Parts: sequence; structure tokens; C-alpha cells
Amino acid sequence: MPRKTASPTPPPSPATQSPQKRRRRKAPALKTRATPSRAPMVNYLHKPPNVVLPTLPTHVQASATEAQGYHPTADEEAFAAKALADLARFEDYASQLGLAAPARDQVTEALDIGLAWRDLRPDAEAWYLYVKMQDGLAWKRLSLLLGELRPIFRLAASKDASLATLYPSLARMLDAPYAVAKRSVETRKQRKRAKGAATEQATAPSLPTAPSPEPAPPKPQGTTVTINT
Repeated sequence: MPRKTASPTPPPSPATQSPQKRRRRKAPALKTRATPSRAPMVNYLHKPPNVVLPTLPTHVQASATEAQGYHPTADEEAFAAKALADLARFEDYASQLGLAAPARDQVTEALDIGLAWRDLRPDAEAWYLYVKMQDGLAWKRLSLLLGELRPIFRLAASKDASLATLYPSLARMLDAPYAVAKRSVETRKQRKRAKGAATEQATAPSLPTAPSPEPAPPKPQGTTVTINT
């Protein structure tokens, strides 16, 4: 009888394949050429107005730590203005409260000054935040522009060395990142050398110390006899 041969098993259809075997091939990503970032033109970035800021007193050094912890509560701030009016019409202040109470004029003056500075503070803080934002945006845009100008200027200066001589400050400003990086490398090298020297000094074998000299033997003690001839 002829020998039966097993028929080859047909490959499984996509519908019968397990989820692990059915893997979709991802389409290759399209390679796009990166375009250099341009410094955006910010519409609300402009030069500051001609503001005449008040001059700080020379005898006063502004410090936030001096007033740290001395802030009015919400109730104190809410009733301060009306309390100032009450003090103005409190004519028998001294006779009612006695000599132990602080003078009415001192309390009235301190409360008036505190209210004046409290009214000025919101506008001053808003102006400070505005100045800080404009300053940051201006230097951010300038950083992008300098990033575009830096390689072009360096290429031109490599062909014409007189550019760096004619415009030294501009050249130094454009080379500032390279100078900072160079100083950082030199600092790391110095620290590495100092660390290596300290390690060598710690692991160096100590020199043998010279032996201390032995004490001299004591002189013999005896009686001296003189013989007369």
C-alpha cells in the first residue's frame, strides 16, 4: 500500500491569529528638516515709559526681613480707616485711658502712615510685576536673536579679523556663552587637580622617622685619691 504523507498545514488566517501575533507595522516617520527657531515678535513688548521713580532715602536700607511678621489682620485692615476717624474725635483720650496709654497723636500718626503705605502697595506691586515681566520677555527675545546672530558673526569674524576689533563689545557679548563654558571647564579641571593632589597626599606612605638617640651611659662614681710623693 502506498504510504500516506501528511498534507502541509495551511497558514492561519488573519482572523484566527492571536492578538499577540497580529502586530501592525508602524508607518515610518517622515523626516522633516528642522527649521531654526526665530525670535517671535511680541506685540506687548515695548520700551518702558518715562517714569520718574522716587528716590529712596539714603539713611534707609530696604529690607523685607525688617517687617517680617508685622502684617495687619483682615479685621485690623478693615476697621483701620474708621478707627482713625474715631481717634480724631476722641478728645478726652488722655483722661479716659490715663497716662499709661500711648499718646493719641502717636497712635493717630502711625495709623495714618500705615494706611497711606497700604494704599500705595497694590499699585507698586502691580508695577513691579509688570516691570519684571517686561524685563524677562525682552531678554528672552534678545537671547533668541543673539542665538541667530552668533554663528553668523563668528563665521564672518573668522574671515575678517577686524570685525572683532571694530566692534569689541558686540564680539564679547556674542562670545559670552563660550567664555562661560570655558571658565566652567577650567574650574572643573582645577577642582579635579586639587582633588587628585589631596588623594595623593592622603595615600602617600609616611617617611620613617629617625630613631631617637640612646641616652649616654652614666659616669662611674668613685673616690679620688691623691698620693703625695
